[in-house]
Formats: sequence, C-alpha cells, structure tokens
Amino acid sequence: MKAAFESIPKASDASFLAYRREEPEFAFNWHYHPEVELTYIRQGSGTRLVGDRLSEFGAGDLVLLGPNLPHTWATRNPVDGTERLASAIVIQFNAGLLGNGSDQLPEYQNLHRLLKKAGRGIYFPYEPASEIGAAMDDLLRFSGMQRLARLLLILDRLATIPEFTLLASPLYAPSYSRENEARLDRIFQLLHREFTRPISLQEVAKLAHMTESSCSRFFKKMVGRSLSDYLTDLRIARACQLLTETRKNISEIAFAAGFNSTTHFNRMFLRKKGMAPREYRKP
Repeated sequence: MKAAFESIPKASDASFLAYRREEPEFAFNWHYHPEVELTYIRQGSGTRLVGDRLSEFGAGDLVLLGPNLPHTWATRNPVDGTERLASAIVIQFNAGLLGNGSDQLPEYQNLHRLLKKAGRGIYFPYEPASEIGAAMDDLLRFSGMQRLARLLLILDRLATIPEFTLLASPLYAPSYSRENEARLDRIFQLLHREFTRPISLQEVAKLAHMTESSCSRFFKKMVGRSLSDYLTDLRIARACQLLTETRKNISEIAFAAGFNSTTHFNRMFLRKKGMAPREYRKP
C-alpha cells in the first residue's frame, strides 16, 4: 500500500489515544501520521515495514515511531489454518504533549532525546518490551490524570533502556508526493500479494507506468533497497514461518516461499540469517 496520510481522531476528553487493536489480521497498510506512536504486539506474527526497514515480528514486538514516519505491520495467517486474532496495544500522541521550545520542562529532556531517535523508529528487545507491554495494558484501565501519568512513566522507562535498534536508515527521507505514493501503492500491493511467484522488473515497471531502469531507480530511492532484495526478504520471512510451523523439507519450503532453486534459497538464507535453514529450524 502507499504511505497514505492517516488522520487520527482526537479524543474529546484526553490529550492522547490508547487502545487495543484486535482484528482477524493486520493487513498491509503503509501509512503515516503526525502523531508519535508506541505499538506493542500481543499476538500475531508477520512482516513490519518502518521507513526503509523490512523486518519480521512476533508477539512481544515493541516499536516507538516518530511523527510522519511511514510504517505498517502485516500479519501472516498460521500455516495450519487456525484462526487467531492479531492483537496489539497502541498509544498515539502529539509530540507537543511534552512541550515545545521554551516550554520544555527540564524533567522532559530524556523524553525529547527519545522522541528525536524515534524519528527513525526504535525497536526494543523482548525483555523490557514485555515489561512495557504490561504497563501499556495497565494504562488502559485508567483515565484522566492517572492515564497521563502512566504514559509519562512508560516514556521515561523507554528512555532508560540501554539496548535498542534504530529501524529506518540514517539517510531515509520519505516522499509525500501523491504521484509517488500511488506508484508505491501499486508496487507494494503486488509484491506483498504475489511474492511467492516469479515477479520480474518488467512486470513491476509496467504496473508503475515506468521504464525498467526508471522503476529500478525509483524503488531504490523510495525504499532504500533494490526490488530483488526486498522480494528476497519477503520470501525469507515466509520461509522462516514454514520452517517454524511445518515439517516440510527444505526443498518444499524453498519453492513454497518463491525461490526457484534450493541452492539459491540456501545461499540467500545464509546471507540474510547468518545460518542454514536446518540450523534455524532446530528447537
């Protein structure tokens, strides 16, 4: 999907939104908004795209996003066909909640540094994420000043976590051109829907109404990686799911994930994951 602008409704009785999001699946919906967002995944797994960083995610995923940073979580259905709700806790607030310029309180200095880093998106490791997730769940029980106080405590705790991963690359600069958004819309829909079959640059370029060379440059500029590399990551993510959830052999998984040979699959898996598929499958 395109990085569409999302207008977040304002609560009449609160300065920020906090809610549970529960759906049969989280569909791929690449979007951005001026609010800061903290998302904790309670249930579900799939691929997460933040700026130009495509990653796998699962339950316990915790990410803080700065204003206007394009993002989406897209869940995958379990291979065994069982139906499981995708579930998340989401907090969204305007950065101005913490003051701007001369209005900044000294006590908020760490929080402002945190929000500055969140401009690239911040992923927090599982152990502190679990703690923060529980605090976010607890926050939902309150309203008024008690809810606001708990948000500040959560942000303060995030600011003290020493280990984290910045997601978007340092040079990532999103484009909000409607024409570019429409082209990415068509390309992303095709890639995320059809990645298990062969997809050529010619097909993508035709869909985007561009020449092949222009399309290749456009995708690299907008997404920060080549089309083939992005497709490989989608296929590797699918292979990881099949390795974890099924007992299919490596060759079956390679072709089911969209690779045209087991040799190529093994080579790409080792490059992306630092281990062979058989090692990844070991409990």
